[in-house]
Amino acid sequence: MKAELLIKERLTQCENSFAELVLWRVPVPVNGSEHAFKYRLSFVVDGACVLRYDNEAGKGDHKHVGDIETPYVFESPAAYWLIFGTMLKFGERIMNEVTIGISNIAEASERFISAWETDQPKGAHIGFESEEQLWKTLTLKRWQILKIMTGAGELTIREVARRIGRDVKAVHGDVKILLNCGLLDKTDNGKVLFPYDAVHVDFKLRAA
Repeated sequence: MKAELLIKERLTQCENSFAELVLWRVPVPVNGSEHAFKYRLSFVVDGACVLRYDNEAGKGDHKHVGDIETPYVFESPAAYWLIFGTMLKFGERIMNEVTIGISNIAEASERFISAWETDQPKGAHIGFESEEQLWKTLTLKRWQILKIMTGAGELTIREVARRIGRDVKAVHGDVKILLNCGLLDKTDNGKVLFPYDAVHVDFKLRAA
């Protein structure tokens, strides 16, 4: 009897990441495992596996988080669907997306209380009280700053200016405004940071 592929599931998270679940039934337990399955659950970002559960022959059931490998107690194939869902949440944390939109203190409080009571992640939000305030703050040139800083890590203001081809003094003024309104963070070493890998803009235009 040969190994039988039971399922191969792949789910794309975004343009640079996906999760995969592969499960075989084997006639003889693989070396190091005591069950009749061979499996691999993995989460891949930019071509690198950042999270993986498997039972490679000789190692038994184990998991990899980055470069760290630790044993893992196998429960059942059904339990691994729960792990698959965990991987997708793990991927969401890796992507670290922020939603920019129109919000107020009542809506922010509602999300806070919901996260507290349900223990479910609500993500990151940056809210403006009106469309006018949003567009007054996020001018085209300041939006360009956010675009080049998305996923870029810590940068000096001079490097920001170089990447967008603008005068350092002018960029410094825009960065100061973005810092003051909470869109950018200042690091301990004096650099600036937009701590997100992706931005989702979400608001509705309503009749006056």
